[in-house]
Amino acid sequence: MPDLFVCNYVYNHLDEGTSREMNYRNVFPADTLCTWNDINHFSPSQYLIMHALVYRTEVLHQSGVRLPEHTFYVDNLFAYQPLPYVKKLYYMDIALYQYYLGREDQSVNEKVLMRRIDQQIRVTELVAQCMDLDEVAEQYPKLAVYMRRNISIMMAISSIHLLLINSKEAYTKKKNLWSGIKSNDRRLYYRLKFGTISGLTDLPGKLGGKLTIGGYRLAKKVYQFQ
Repeated sequence: MPDLFVCNYVYNHLDEGTSREMNYRNVFPADTLCTWNDINHFSPSQYLIMHALVYRTEVLHQSGVRLPEHTFYVDNLFAYQPLPYVKKLYYMDIALYQYYLGREDQSVNEKVLMRRIDQQIRVTELVAQCMDLDEVAEQYPKLAVYMRRNISIMMAISSIHLLLINSKEAYTKKKNLWSGIKSNDRRLYYRLKFGTISGLTDLPGKLGGKLTIGGYRLAKKVYQFQ
């Protein structure tokens, strides 16, 4: 019996009238029980979000995942923390979930996320602190690479939206976020800062912030993410 089912999902951009299937055909063997050591590497656009995952209940209990109450974005923690506890997984090459993007009240909407930035920061910190990735790497090196990149993109999201808020308080929160990562795990901090995309969202000074925002706007236009 698999500990985890993985399936595809579809992004439907309401404002553009376009759809894009997110699949994992290059990562997992289809319709086959496998382990994390049997998979290939994830591409930069591939993430195991909640809508692609069905965990066995026992795995969730073993992982000890606890979702903070009255908090948005906890799906990131739900999708992330149990991963190393999965011994066998099964990939179904079908799209089971339709993800509709473009509503102004949606939690991933830029303005909404800026209003809820404290919740995004809290979940980012929980994800970064919940697992020792060096220990994961000893057993599942490919999974550890993926999980580190997952933290990187969450750090980038938090940092970029704090830059978009563009206030003294927001800059202090960004500094504290990065300092907290450094205090908790220096190796992870240096990898995030100098070896992943999140480091480009913590460039020094006002010019660094403007460069980050410019790059974010360009990437958003080209890749139509939200």
